[in-house]
Order: sequence, then C-alpha cells, then structure tokens
Amino acid sequence: MKSIYLDHAATSPMAPEALRHLIALHEEGVANSSSAHGLGTKAAALLNNARETIATKLGSLASEIVFCSGGTEANNWVLQRSVEDWRKIHRGSDRKPHLLTLSTEHSSVANTAQWLKETGACEWNEIKVDREGYVDLGHLASTIQDNTALVSISHGNNEIGTIQNLEAIGEICRKAKVLFHADACQSFCHTPFLVRDLPVDLMTLSGHKVRGPKGVGALFIRQGVELTPLIFGGKQERGLRPGTTSVELISSFAVATGTWNSTVLQKMQDLRSYAVERLKSRFAKVEINGPLRSASLCHVLSFTLPDTPSKTLHRELANRGVACSTGAACGTGKSESSAVLLALGHEADRAHQIRISFSPTTEKTDVDYAIEQIHEIRSSN
Repeated sequence: MKSIYLDHAATSPMAPEALRHLIALHEEGVANSSSAHGLGTKAAALLNNARETIATKLGSLASEIVFCSGGTEANNWVLQRSVEDWRKIHRGSDRKPHLLTLSTEHSSVANTAQWLKETGACEWNEIKVDREGYVDLGHLASTIQDNTALVSISHGNNEIGTIQNLEAIGEICRKAKVLFHADACQSFCHTPFLVRDLPVDLMTLSGHKVRGPKGVGALFIRQGVELTPLIFGGKQERGLRPGTTSVELISSFAVATGTWNSTVLQKMQDLRSYAVERLKSRFAKVEINGPLRSASLCHVLSFTLPDTPSKTLHRELANRGVACSTGAACGTGKSESSAVLLALGHEADRAHQIRISFSPTTEKTDVDYAIEQIHEIRSSN
C-alpha cells in the first residue's frame, strides 16, 4: 500500500542535513557545554554557533535566544511567569493579573490560561476572531485592562493557517504598556519576518516544526524584558532555563533552519494553491477553512466536506496509507468538533475538518493521491 505523509504541521521528519548532523554529533560524543575543559569548550562553541544561527534567522540578538525543550514548555513558561511576575511587581494589590489569549489558541496556551484562572492565579479572557480567524483588533483594544499582564497570540494558526498581523497587535499592546507574546511554532521559517521589526516582546519557537529534532525549542526574550525562570537549578541559559544543555538537539535545530529559503516557501505556497484548486474542482461542496484571499501559512490547509464526517474520512484515509489529521495533534480525541472552527462561528455539525499539511518534500502527486482516495471513500459510502 502506498504511504503518503500529509501531517507536517503535527511534526515534520528531520531534514537530511539536520539528521546527518545529529547522528555525527552522537557518534562523536558531545561534552557538557558547562564543563571547564577542552571538550566542554568545544561543546560551548557548538551551542554559541547554534544560537547565532537561529538568532540570524529570526532577526534577533543571540543574547535574546533561550533554548528549552519545545513550544509547550516555552508557552507555559511565558504565561505562568508573566502572571507571577506581575503579582510580585504589584505586591499588596487586591487585584489579580489578567491574561488575554485568542479563542483559537493552541492547547499549551489555552489550557495553561484555564488552569491559572481555575487556581485563582489570574483573570482570563479570550479575544474574538472573525470568520477567517483574524483577531478582532477592536475587541483586543477594549478588553485590555490596567491589570493585564500579558497578551498571548499565535502568529500562525496550526489548524487553519491564519497569519496574524503582529505589528498591529503589538502596537495596541505597546500603547497599553502590556507584554506581547507570539507563538511562532508554525510560522517560524514558514513565512518571512524579522522579529526586530515587530513590536513583540516574547516569541516561542519549536525545532520539530521546522524539520529539526523533537525535544528542542527556544524562547525569544527581547532585551530589557524580564522573565523569571519556570524551573530552577544551575546557570545554563543564563540561569533562565537550567539543566544540562542538549547541544546535539540545539545544534541540529539550527542546521534545520538553514534549509528554509524563499524558493522552498514559494514551492509550498504553490502546492497549497494547487491543493485548493484540486479540491474545489473535485468536490463541489468543499469548504476551505481559514483565509481565502489573504496570506496564510504555506504548509497548512484545512477543509470540510459537510456531508462527510471528518472523523470517518480521517480513519478511512489512514487505512489507505494517507496520514493527515482532523486538527491539532495536541487536541486529538477531545471532541468531535474543532474548537478553532467553533470560534470562527461554524455550527457544531459543520465544525469538523481534514487538515493536510506539507513540507519541502511534498509533491503534487502526493496531493493528487490523497484527493483521489477521498473521492473513492465518498463514492463507496
């Protein structure tokens, strides 16, 4: 049976360059980068080079990059410590810190905010989005309070591909003197931007979303922004993220970022457009979820066939060797309906989807095969 992988937004297999680099480092053996001997110095040099590489790709200072285990840790770090740091600054206040997130956020943000609210640590509100998933800027501005500690918004939505206007959102936050955090796990390397040009204070990155290894990510902390550690220990990562540093994973993450360029992005954008046209020509009632005429993530495409339950379609596609998803991998199994599509205003019986997502290795023939399998599944039911 043919096997087609169209779930790269969940995780993407490592780029060959990054995989070879990782294997070579493991075979060679990398010392502790905090050790004061020659091999430790060599490991520290690898770490510094990786930090410089990722900072250059992101458009930041190397000193603004702090490595961690991935996007979920970084998002938890930002939300939990922003609340606690606000409480320390406003010690004695009878008010709680206030969090603002989008109604379409990843579970690592939404569930953390929910937990903080339930434990009494903060107040929490969700900002409305329109039918394509874009933040309602007016609602954002009017919902910010004088006790708002943080606004946290995904740059690129992992289910429907909406790319938010970070400049407009950030200007509202700057005017209100509120910290702004952007989760860029899906957008980093997948859409051109330089964080130095954006009014963003904190930004989350993930290694395995950009064809690097799992278990590694980074948090951008703009110079001058103070954030206390989520965990405590040694002096690794300036004491902000203690624990023995995985130089092998970090260095391979950096190598993976170097495989992305404008040519790769154009190929993937063309592939997404091709997939949209093929779906529309094959299925008259198909509904494309998310942005239609404006920019979207080049690797994410969500669609709904109203008369075919997506859970059923997903299962049958898997049986035919097509790997895709019905939404975010971290939210699988929680509900028949997509929380993201519900937030966009979809009725519950139509808030289901198939998400296909691409990498630089995906070809049109992969898309054609998946669409043909969908046609056969529908014809047989």
